[in-house]
Amino acid sequence: RGELAEGLRYVAGVPWLRATIAIFALVVVATGAPLAALPLLVRQRLGDSVVQLGWIYAASAAGAVVAALAVARIRRLRRRGIVAYVATLISGVGVVALGLAPTLPLALLGAFADGVGIGVFSLVWTQTLQDLVPDRLLGRVNSVDMLGSYCLLPLGFGLAGILADRIGASSLFALGGGAAMLLAAAGLLLPAVRNLD
Repeated sequence: RGELAEGLRYVAGVPWLRATIAIFALVVVATGAPLAALPLLVRQRLGDSVVQLGWIYAASAAGAVVAALAVARIRRLRRRGIVAYVATLISGVGVVALGLAPTLPLALLGAFADGVGIGVFSLVWTQTLQDLVPDRLLGRVNSVDMLGSYCLLPLGFGLAGILADRIGASSLFALGGGAAMLLAAAGLLLPAVRNLD
């Protein structure tokens, strides 16, 4: 308990860390929760096929692989706050595109963009924590980060099912992706995020 409190105190005192954990508690819900409705989206927009669903998952994973390969080539990452939040904007665009895609190829493009965005953000964020958080606090800060990232997700999954029934899966994806884009844009307004290098 004391270790978690120490991690919370450290996070509260570092503006870029505090802001990002708070913002991404909401981004994870906005982009993650609609995935609970992905099978419904495929049925409603693309035809009832597990094959199509599998291709969408594969496209997202391929985007994450491309992101990993691209980020691995960078020797010194500059403007990491901007890179991470722009990657989140890309993820949001991908979620919206996936939700509104009338054909499988366009859905695959949206899923790929989402995978790239998530992949870039995750890698940049992990590297940033490793580079800028003192080693003795890294485990505690990672725990606070995980708690922040996933604390609202169970509620999000539950709401995703209700919203998908009420407004449709396509609208749910558009709403979630749009919310992620707004949250990322709001984060980019913060000097602590923009100046994170």
